[in-house]
Amino acid sequence: MSEFFSLLEEIRNESIWKKKGEGLAILQRGFSNIYSTAKHSVPVGNWDTVSYSHFTTEVPGAKVPDRNNLDTTHGQAVFFHAIVHIEYTAIDLALDHAYRFRNLPEEYYRDWIQVAHEETLHFELLLKILHSLGYEYGDFPVHSGLYQAAKRSSEDLCMRMAALPGYMEANGLDAHAFLSSKAARFPWQLQKAFLEAMEIIARDEIQHVAYGLRWFRYACHQFGRSELEYKQLVERAVPGAKFHRKHLNREARRKAGFSESELALFA
Repeated sequence: MSEFFSLLEEIRNESIWKKKGEGLAILQRGFSNIYSTAKHSVPVGNWDTVSYSHFTTEVPGAKVPDRNNLDTTHGQAVFFHAIVHIEYTAIDLALDHAYRFRNLPEEYYRDWIQVAHEETLHFELLLKILHSLGYEYGDFPVHSGLYQAAKRSSEDLCMRMAALPGYMEANGLDAHAFLSSKAARFPWQLQKAFLEAMEIIARDEIQHVAYGLRWFRYACHQFGRSELEYKQLVERAVPGAKFHRKHLNREARRKAGFSESELALFA
């Protein structure tokens, strides 16, 4: 049996989706046994190449294809490709959360393996829709904003939890209603599949953000940091981060554990 952290790194770096999915399934089902092999002294390697770089073309965020032309099959494919990319990246991010930070409670690692597993299901739901349109993941350029934020927060657990699940994934809670409204422009079958997928994703992402906030607070307590650093930590990991949001999903954010003072940052 492979050592836990070495296996995490191997699965995170795997670029062949079938192999990544199989590895994740084994890890999720056999977590307790595999975690028993964990050696927290195993050196943490650099994350120099993200797995999707082997089959996608990366461009700056401003140069990704426009996602507003939803009246053609090509335009719909561009829209779904962008969401597929986010969900795929989220798998590697969850694995890196677990791989990179050591000597934490077993529950920390269990939480992020569970998140990786659920992100896999989200990815597969959306990839199926993309395939129904006649396209494959990698057919359009992608940006690496999430990966870059992970790189900037690679040595600071407080920053990682604040910036990735606590800010970037939490922004997805605000975007669900807007994205779902796009479905009205899709053919009925596509509309149905998309709304069913979004319902699952919306439910799961509340818990993912909750994990992020929980471990952010844990890390602040453990390392003598203040939770009031949240905004500054996000801004360091995500240059240009926007806190004044036009459509803030207060209900979902409260369910995820945002306090009223934290919600006030986004007003």
